[in-house]
Amino acid sequence: MYTIVLTNGKAMNINADEVTWFAPERMVKFINNDRIVARINMENVVGWVETDYVNYDIYIRKDQKARNKMTLDEAIACEKKIVDGYEKIQKIKAITEFELFSANNHRQILEWLQELKQLREQTRWIPVSEKLPKERDWYITVFREKDTKFQLVPMVADYVGGGDTNEWMPRNDNTFPKEYWNILECVAWAPLLEEYEDWRVEE
Repeated sequence: MYTIVLTNGKAMNINADEVTWFAPERMVKFINNDRIVARINMENVVGWVETDYVNYDIYIRKDQKARNKMTLDEAIACEKKIVDGYEKIQKIKAITEFELFSANNHRQILEWLQELKQLREQTRWIPVSEKLPKERDWYITVFREKDTKFQLVPMVADYVGGGDTNEWMPRNDNTFPKEYWNILECVAWAPLLEEYEDWRVEE
């Protein structure tokens, strides 16, 4: 008897005495008395455990996309499948020390990937058409002329729109005549880096 954990989070039992993993067909085959009793696409399987024995092995398969180039979101989804699979299998049996080590490694990888996604979000240019800042603060901004679409060099500006309107006050508003600011519009913004602190300076 085998218990299979699927990528949709469900688990199912199959009465079989052997499992084969046939890569060319991308199928996991369950065999009982020399007869194939079930075929499941490898893309739908996280892992399986042989539930007839106390000391059995657990097989965790990374998503096949892991062999190819993935986007960051796909990599996060892939690792989350593996972590979720381990958690579901832990409810079925007491996992070994090696399995616990592997599960913790995948949890760490998942955390790193999620942190990388958060850092990318914090450092990318955000179009004002996508969203505006939630609170007043200084931001690095990109302004363009409304009519010509000529883009200025990025500058620091104070967001004063209250989260609803695209209103900014440039830090050096004396750089250009007031009339010129009236034909400019902010098209993108990004949070400023955290305040620099030199750890070598002793107070």
